[in-house]
Amino acid sequence: MEQILRQYVMDDAVSLVLDELKRRVRQKPAAPVFAGISGIDCSGKTTFADALVKQASSDGLQTELVNVDDFIIPTDQRKVEEPPHVSYYNNVFDHAAFADVVRERGAIDGGQVVIGEGVFLFRREFVQRSEERRVGKECRSRWSRYQ
Repeated sequence: MEQILRQYVMDDAVSLVLDELKRRVRQKPAAPVFAGISGIDCSGKTTFADALVKQASSDGLQTELVNVDDFIIPTDQRKVEEPPHVSYYNNVFDHAAFADVVRERGAIDGGQVVIGEGVFLFRREFVQRSEERRVGKECRSRWSRYQ
């Protein structure tokens, strides 16, 4: 029963986000729509991103998936700061390079939707936070029925 409920919740969450992506694509934006899936390690980001890409592609949306893990800075090249959590936030991932690739993939490949997956995706380097907050609040209010 628990597995069935989890799949139902996942399917509903994918549908919720996909509806919003389709709405934005219909507005014919100048740049691809960016959907960021961010969260702590082992929280289901990759599972959710894969399900979203699969469904978006099935529904005819051109999608590109970019994973921030591909932008980990090698340990011997990282700047070290104290405390350690600040160092992790600032120096483990090359978020500027990630942002450049997100912009390039959408422009070069003509993708309608670029899905970013990883930790700390909502940094100033590449998102318009006010718009993301609005969407996040709307999704959280619709999602709250499962909590």
